[in-house]
Amino acid sequence: MNPHYILFIHLVVNDMTQVMLTIILFIISYTIYKLHVSICCILVLLALFTTENTPLNLACMAVEYIAICFPLHHVQICTIKRTWMAIRFNLGDQHVVGSP
Repeated sequence: MNPHYILFIHLVVNDMTQVMLTIILFIISYTIYKLHVSICCILVLLALFTTENTPLNLACMAVEYIAICFPLHHVQICTIKRTWMAIRFNLGDQHVVGSP
């Protein structure tokens, strides 16, 4: 599997999760007037994390275009293992930087 496709699938799943969470928050705001703060905070934090993960994922996809600059070294630089490490770094970084 191509590392670029792994990042693209991660981006699509991340955006679907973000849209789903924001729609759930919107529906809850109109239907449930009294909601526990802990449940609301969890939903808002998850929406915040998925929102902040999109630019990081796009930045990793831009780095993937290193094939234009170094076409012969692309196979050694952009591996599947490094792609998964970049996704883990994105998820870890958003929890550190994104939490209020």
